[in-house]
Amino acid sequence: MFESNTTDLLWEVFFQCTVDLDYTSRHMLLFFLYLIAFVVGLAANGVVVWVNWPQRHSSNPEVFCTLNICVSHLMVMTVMPIFLLEVMMNHVWMWGKFLCLFTNFIYEFNYYSTSFFLAYLAVERYQMVARGPAAARPWGPDEKRRRALMCAGLWIFALLLSPVLVSNVQVVEYHTPGCYLLPDRNYALWMVVITMTSFTFQFLIPGAVILTCNWLAAQALKRSPELRSSSAVDVKMYHVYSAVFIAHWLPYHIVCLLIMVDDLNPLILSCDSTNIVYYSAYVMLALSHFHYITNPVLYNFLQPGFRRSLLRLVARYVRGQTQCSAGGGVEVGVKNKVRSAAAGPRKISNASTSQSDVD
Repeated sequence: MFESNTTDLLWEVFFQCTVDLDYTSRHMLLFFLYLIAFVVGLAANGVVVWVNWPQRHSSNPEVFCTLNICVSHLMVMTVMPIFLLEVMMNHVWMWGKFLCLFTNFIYEFNYYSTSFFLAYLAVERYQMVARGPAAARPWGPDEKRRRALMCAGLWIFALLLSPVLVSNVQVVEYHTPGCYLLPDRNYALWMVVITMTSFTFQFLIPGAVILTCNWLAAQALKRSPELRSSSAVDVKMYHVYSAVFIAHWLPYHIVCLLIMVDDLNPLILSCDSTNIVYYSAYVMLALSHFHYITNPVLYNFLQPGFRRSLLRLVARYVRGQTQCSAGGGVEVGVKNKVRSAAAGPRKISNASTSQSDVD
């Protein structure tokens, strides 16, 4: 009797779902989230690259790091329309295996490289604060070479980590074709490897570096009024940088870890809990795409120096367009005068009623 009741209870808890999830509303929400991330992200990152590209050889680490971050974001913008169409078609994949692998590779590449350059930027900012305003930053061939090696190393490391997931992505046809993460062999083992690699190298290590360096920089600025007056970044902004990184990625990784736990032992989570986790996974992934917007805004548009550079470029562009228009008008006028002179004196028609032709 006891065993029968226990079995019935287990069946009811783990295998019978009672929660009713609205997939239609989620479908609409995902579409609008992807659309906003694409449109605003493309514009914001394009503007940042346009403004910072002439300064790409500058000694300023913020320009260097944000330029690399926004270039990485623009790479994702090239494949974002495919993700948008996939969401619009309710995750039906119509573009073959190559694009399934390629789009996921571009996303994973950006996924890691962005976190690496954000961590590198946090380290550079802390070093600038630690050196103080009086210490001039050396900038010569050795420093340029060191930065180039660091840049190449971060990109290559992101490149090496990307195949961990991409090699297990494939097009699978159930009722309709879909592009899924689905390892062929040792499914549970590969899901653990993929999830822990992502959690460790995209979130845990970069997050620890970002939080530590931003906290140390903020504490140094609080202790020194001289540093605080000379710093281009407000003390509170260091905490905002850390909080935004955590807010973007912690919910997503929590969901991924719960999915991994469910793969290892399906009896740990109830049926309702499992459904909620998988339901929210797509939403968390879509929300994480908003770092394409917040990164250029936080690290560029909120900085007075960037806004001044942007206004100068816009003013120069408008002035150039105005001069081109004025030059074109002068050129047309000169051509008309030359043409009139070559044609000789104007002949007056007897049938004309124009005031200029009547004596």
